[in-house]
Amino acid sequence: MDHLSEYNNIDQEQIKIIKNQPLLKFALRKKTYKIIQYLKNKYSIYLLSNTNPIDFLAIDKWLNLRKIFKKCYLSYEQHYSKPSVKLFKNAEEFFGINARNVLFLDDKIENISGAEKCGWNTIHVKSEDQLIKKLQEEGIL
Repeated sequence: MDHLSEYNNIDQEQIKIIKNQPLLKFALRKKTYKIIQYLKNKYSIYLLSNTNPIDFLAIDKWLNLRKIFKKCYLSYEQHYSKPSVKLFKNAEEFFGINARNVLFLDDKIENISGAEKCGWNTIHVKSEDQLIKKLQEEGIL
């Protein structure tokens, strides 16, 4: 993680805090984590994230995201970010998926709109309970 120091806007103390306390940026929601664990046994689950290397590396170290998800599309690696239509088209190729077979979940409506423009099925996540209810209604849970 020494390469994180190349980000000149962030001092070493900030890097240390972020690396050691991922909850500052990412609140683990227990129900959501359990849903992902359950669904990955039935479906291919991918991560599509507008993130940066500092946050992702800290969270990945904490949760081992690359093992939880089949594949991770990270905006800083792929050079596209949500809600860009280019991101969703690039992600289809990156993941090897067909838009008709995708269910995209996001808490930001602008990201949902970008996915819908590409023909992806979507759920705008407003709360864990709403997500669970919607997945049950769709016969996914």
